[in-house]
Amino acid sequence: MLREFDCAVVGAGLAGATAAIGLAGFGLRVAVIDGRSPVSAALGGDVRGLALASSSQQLLTALGLWSALRDHLTPIRQVHISTQGHYGSTTLRAATMGVPALGYVCPADQLLMTLDEALAATPRITPFYATTLQTLVPAADRVAVRLTGAQSETLISARLIVAADGSHSAVRRHYGIAAQQTDYGQTAIVANLSVEHPQLHTASERFTSAGPCALLPLGGARHVLVRTARSADAESLLTASPAAFLADVQTRFGWRYGRFSALGPRRAHPLILNRAQQLVAPRAVLIGNAANTIHPNAAQGLNLALRDVATLLDCLAGGDDPGLSATLADYAARRAQDQQHTVNFSHGLARLFALEAPLVGMGRGLALAACELLPPLRSALMARLMGWRAPPNEWLIVGGGAVGVTTACLLADAGFSVAILISPASPVLPEGPDDLRSYSLTPASRRILAACGIWERLAPARITPYDRLQVWDAARGATLAFDAASCGRPALAYMVEHSQLQAALQAALLARPTLSVHAATLAALRPGELCCHLQLSNGQSLAARAVAACDGGDSPVRAMVGIEC
Repeated sequence: MLREFDCAVVGAGLAGATAAIGLAGFGLRVAVIDGRSPVSAALGGDVRGLALASSSQQLLTALGLWSALRDHLTPIRQVHISTQGHYGSTTLRAATMGVPALGYVCPADQLLMTLDEALAATPRITPFYATTLQTLVPAADRVAVRLTGAQSETLISARLIVAADGSHSAVRRHYGIAAQQTDYGQTAIVANLSVEHPQLHTASERFTSAGPCALLPLGGARHVLVRTARSADAESLLTASPAAFLADVQTRFGWRYGRFSALGPRRAHPLILNRAQQLVAPRAVLIGNAANTIHPNAAQGLNLALRDVATLLDCLAGGDDPGLSATLADYAARRAQDQQHTVNFSHGLARLFALEAPLVGMGRGLALAACELLPPLRSALMARLMGWRAPPNEWLIVGGGAVGVTTACLLADAGFSVAILISPASPVLPEGPDDLRSYSLTPASRRILAACGIWERLAPARITPYDRLQVWDAARGATLAFDAASCGRPALAYMVEHSQLQAALQAALLARPTLSVHAATLAALRPGELCCHLQLSNGQSLAARAVAACDGGDSPVRAMVGIEC
């Protein structure tokens, strides 16, 4: 018997389970397929500590999951970064960014159990545990899927397949999507341990010639250790006595935390970079490790995966058919930049800190010292760790009128990262007698609009130049006349209808995909030391190094920052 679903999520790991919960929240019928069994209440099988960035917190909060995790989270309020054997270190502090934490450490098995409980409690989700994917057959409006369980075979169909099945994705293989793989020749050994001198809410990353070592706080003396080793050395480290292993870690980390003790079970994770050559296929989308498996040196992997989930949910919100090719193409376009930047960031760190030449080691130390001495550089690094989809916007323009849109376009064309906040109500009014407003635009205004491609989007037949302007006093007979010819210009100004100008402004925004447009109003603005933090009416948070108030005579921005007229 064929069972029909709107979406089939292949992979019930952290990204897949989160995606399924979000999709079910849209009222979609969701199948979740995984070879594992549900996580039991007897925790301890996965000793990893996951550093959840603020972007992940926002998603999990929106899905109603954060409150269930709250008692198991340890906030990270500062991160100490150093390199073994060389001068130079830096400390990243949440207070500098005006946020309560740079991230939160959550035990991996606790997060997965919370997700499993949510899957079981959501009526529109049907889990298929202990089940493997056998075949996928895409058709125009659905994908037929054959599943194999321990004793039976199940046939289902779905309008969208979400591949969240990891680095060796079966969905990716069925669709013939190639992946480019780089083996770092490293293995991450993960274990829990205790430290003699805990540093409250502090994580540490220490770069060594064998790879990075990290300590993530779990509360009190307990920490998660991630000890990266050359793959050739991994087996000996896994089988070494607890005393020998802790001595190795002590040598690499030094005595900043005092003596290490109480080592828990060790688990090994080979490190690779694995990138799918495309993110979408007919009625299928790749997320998480199925799309990008990256080096864990800056705790970016899970946070990148959850940003995949957030964007996918954004793209599917309000749509009737989740598998439309246009919707999936929109997802791929919106994820490209963040994925590329994050891969480049983690891969670059992996390569830079693996080089053993003395001068390179000195350069690494100087780079960390520069982060400590130069606040903007340190701020950019913190933005990455916090999981912002890009570093904070250099400019945020509040106001979608002619001044705001023109300013945003000019700044974006100059290479700045720019976001613009526009009221959800469309500024374009209907043409005809209902819209009588017009603007008189000077040649200087024309040049500015032409420079950012707005002028060329105006219909020539709707532009009226004038070359003479006369002002007179009817009572006294005085007259003042202006003539374009007398100043060597073809026109004094150009009359343009409001609706025409607004349509051209909107088209110019759409022509700049890197310019971020937010349809919301400003709810709150809080200036920080290095950037401004903004809360929008739709619940979204933004940050920018500078805010331009182009929001009219009754400017909310002006009022929020206390500027009086």
